Parts: sequence; structure tokens; C-alpha cells
Amino acid sequence: MNVSIIIPTCNRTTDLRDCLSLLLPQLPSDGSTTVFVCDDGRDAKTRSMVSEEFPMVRWNEGPRRGPAANRNFGARQSDGDWLIFLDDDCNPRPGFL
Repeated sequence: MNVSIIIPTCNRTTDLRDCLSLLLPQLPSDGSTTVFVCDDGRDAKTRSMVSEEFPMVRWNEGPRRGPAANRNFGARQSDGDWLIFLDDDCNPRPGFL
């Protein structure tokens, strides 16, 4: 069973960094979980941060039509049997997954 974690974001690079830093150590090592960041921001800060600090995360340019559209876009980009939506300002505690 594959799981996709979808994190919509818009101009909150610091929050996203904190979220990913706490989330990624919890991922199973078997490759069954993929993290997707859907970025509605208009600059390259988030994309650069994700590619430099979290290369295992899939970055996608969002549709720029608001949070709901960004979440739906992320769902369409994912390939998991199960979808988990996580906001960029969440701090997943140990055991979240």
C-alpha cells in the first residue's frame, strides 16, 4: 500500500521547513510513502529550499487559485492508495504516521 502526503503551501518557507524536518524522519524506509509539496507562491524561495534541503520531496507548482484548489491539485498529482493532507504550519509529533 502506497501513501501520499500532500502539503499545500504559499509563501511560508520557514513553516514548511519546520514541518518537513519533523515529518521526514518518520517516513518508512521502504519507499511506500511519498511527500508532495504543492506551492502556490509566486517566487522561487520554496522551490529552492525544497530542492536543496529535502530532495526526496516532490515539489509541484500549484494552481494559484486558493488553498482548496491547491489541495485538490495535490491529490491529482499524487499516486498513493491513501492520501494524507498536512498543512505547512503543522508540526507532526513523533508517531504521527
